[in-house]
Amino acid sequence: MRRLLIVFLLLVSFGCDDTSDGDNPYGEPDGGVLHNDPIDPADFTMSVLPEFRYGINKGHRNNSWGDSEMGDIAALAGVRSSRISLPERHLDTWGYTIEESDIQSYIANGIDRSLVAFLSGPAEQHSTAPSSAASWETDYYIPQNLYEPIWLEDGSVNPENYWASYVHQAVTIYHPWIRIWEVWNEPDWVSDWHHTLDWDTDPPAKEQLVRFNGSIFDYIRMLRITHEVVKSIDPQGLVATGGLGYPSFLSAILRYTDNPADGTVTETYPKGGGEYFDVLSFHHYPLFTAGNTDAGANSYVEHVTSFKDALIAQGYSGKYWITTESGAPHLELEGQPSGPAYARNYLIKVMALAQLERVSGIDWFLLTDTAAPGETDSAFSYMGLYEDIIDVEDPSGATKTVTGIAYTTMSGILGDFSVDFGATAALSIGEDARGVVFADGNGTTCYVLWALAAEGEEGSAQITLLETATLNRYEWDYSESGSTDVSVPAAGEHTLDLTSSPSFFITQ
Repeated sequence: MRRLLIVFLLLVSFGCDDTSDGDNPYGEPDGGVLHNDPIDPADFTMSVLPEFRYGINKGHRNNSWGDSEMGDIAALAGVRSSRISLPERHLDTWGYTIEESDIQSYIANGIDRSLVAFLSGPAEQHSTAPSSAASWETDYYIPQNLYEPIWLEDGSVNPENYWASYVHQAVTIYHPWIRIWEVWNEPDWVSDWHHTLDWDTDPPAKEQLVRFNGSIFDYIRMLRITHEVVKSIDPQGLVATGGLGYPSFLSAILRYTDNPADGTVTETYPKGGGEYFDVLSFHHYPLFTAGNTDAGANSYVEHVTSFKDALIAQGYSGKYWITTESGAPHLELEGQPSGPAYARNYLIKVMALAQLERVSGIDWFLLTDTAAPGETDSAFSYMGLYEDIIDVEDPSGATKTVTGIAYTTMSGILGDFSVDFGATAALSIGEDARGVVFADGNGTTCYVLWALAAEGEEGSAQITLLETATLNRYEWDYSESGSTDVSVPAAGEHTLDLTSSPSFFITQ
C-alpha cells in the first residue's frame, strides 16, 4: 500500500479573491482548484514536539482486562505515549466521561507524552452506514449532516451537525489530557492501490474510499469542523490527519476545499484542507517492502520524503509529524518480512531514524499479539510487544516478545535523549554501517549504531568511532539481561564491532 508517488504540480498565475478580511491567499485557477506556489525545499521545516512519544496502539484483546490494565503492561514495556480510540458510538453508549479514569491512570504510569485521540465511529443514529452494514463495518462510514452549520448564531455548536457536536463534547472533557486529535483512521485505505495513481490530479472518489465512504471534500470538511471546534476549546490543541498512507491523498487534501460540489474556492469554502490540520499523521508498515530491516527502515524514510514532496509542491511547511501505526511481525511468516530479529531490529532502526527525520513519535502496532503462534498467517496478529493475553488472568502474567524487550530497552535508554543533528551529520563510520547520535542536554551522548546488510539480519562491520570518552555498550535485550560492556578509547577513538542489531553506546 505504501508506494511512492510522484507529485505533479501545474503552476499557474492567479489573482486573489475578495474575502471578509480582504486577504485571501487562495486563487481560483482552472475552475477554482487550489494551486499554491511551491516552496523552496531548503525552506521546508517540520515542527517537533518537546519529547519523542514512544507510543502504542493498545487494542482490547482480553475482555476481562480494562484499559488501565492494558496501560499497566504498556508502561512496563517503556511506552511513554498512546493513541487512544474515542469513537462516538462508544461515548454515546457509555457516557462521554467513560474514559477519564483510564486516561488518568495512563498518565500516572508515565504514559503522558502528547497523547493522541483518534475520532471516528459515528453513533448509529448519526451514521451514513446502510442498515445492511454489519456492526464492524459502521466504522467505515462518515456521519450525517456534515454540511449543517458548525455554529449557531449565539456561538454555540450546532447539535444538528453531528460531527461538530461529538467533537465538541469529547474535546471539552478530554482536552486537559489529549494534545492531538486525529480525524478518522486511514481514510485513504483502498482495496486496489491503482486507484491512487490519479489522485495527484483528480479528487479521490467516494467509491474508492471504502473505509471512509465519503468524498475527499467530505474529509476536508471533517478536518475543518474538527479544527474549528478544537481551537475554540483549546487553542493549543492540535488536529491531525487520520493515519494517511498515500502522499497523493495528502496532495488532494491540500488542493481542494470542503466545497461538496467540487472542492473549489467560494466565499463559503475559502480555504484548502491544508489550513485545517496541524499534524501530519501517517502509517507505515515494512511488510510492503521486500528485503531486510535496512530496506524496511529505508522505506520509512522514503515515505517521509514523499509526503514532504507533496507539502512542498503545494507550499506548506511547519507541520508536526507523527506515525500512529507501524509494526513488524516477530514470528517467521513465509514470503513476508518477519521474524524475531527482523521485528526487534526494525523497531529500533525506525524509531531512531524517525527522530532523525524530525517525526515526533511512533505508535507501535500493537501492544499484544492477537493470536497464538500458528493460528493465522496474518502478519498483523504477531506484532505485539507481548504475546497473546487472551487467556491471561492478570497483567503480571503477560510475557514480553523480543519486540517488547527491545522497546523497553530503547525507551529506557533514550527516553530523555534527543537527536544531535550536528553530531549525526558529522558521524564518519564508513559505508558498511549507519547510526544516529543522541544527546541528553547534560553532556552525555548516546550513539545508536548498526551494520548494514545487503540481505538478512546477519550483517557485520568493524568501524572506527572518533570519541575520547569511555563508552558503555548496551544491546537490544539490556532491559532483560542487564548486561553491558565497556569500550575504552585508544588515541581518541574506538574500534567497534557491529551487527545488524543496533547497539547503544553511552559516554561515561
